[in-house]
Amino acid sequence: MNNEFYKNLEKSVSNERLSHYFTIFQTEDKKIIIRKYLLNIELSKSFYLPLQKLETTLRNNIHTTLSNQLKNDNWFEISDFLTNDSYKKISEAKNNINKELTPGRIISELNFGFWCALFSKPYDQKVWNKYTKLIFPNIPRKYATRKVLMKKTNLIRKFRNKIFHFDTIINIKNLFEIHKEILEMIYWLNKDVYKLTIAFDEFEYIYNNEEKIIKEKLDELSKDNQ
Repeated sequence: MNNEFYKNLEKSVSNERLSHYFTIFQTEDKKIIIRKYLLNIELSKSFYLPLQKLETTLRNNIHTTLSNQLKNDNWFEISDFLTNDSYKKISEAKNNINKELTPGRIISELNFGFWCALFSKPYDQKVWNKYTKLIFPNIPRKYATRKVLMKKTNLIRKFRNKIFHFDTIINIKNLFEIHKEILEMIYWLNKDVYKLTIAFDEFEYIYNNEEKIIKEKLDELSKDNQ
């Protein structure tokens, strides 16, 4: 990689962000750093589909189940059903919608944090003791508890936030385990969505073929700049 090409790439990234990679990988080799930086982007991209399918499928399963069981598409407006914080998020979601306030639009506007909050203790009796198998039709019995599901969703939520805040994930040691957790939860929610996700999933290929994916492209681009 020629120096001019690297300098031009460096201008598009903050020195602070790149220095983070110097610290992680204990090297000042600029070729390695830029490859690791780009690999982090590729790995983050590979998680977009699994995270998106998990979030939308979880949201829709909960909404469909509660709408049917409570016989109310606006179940999120039932008095004393949600916590005060959740009602606040419903209100914020409504304020962000510039169209007719339909249940579908309100549900779509709610972020992943709202749905993860439904796994907290106040919803033990209202939701999980009654409807776990309806929301997660393929979940093994030993995992079908609110506490287990809360632990898994919070792990995924924190990881998701790192992805969507363009944070570093390449240094996370249990990336494979997190990837597995996401796919597993998708399977518990919907087998067909799981099949679709794994058909397009590229995480392992990207992780295991760093040199092929990153180095060859950079070397070719570097030649073009000579």
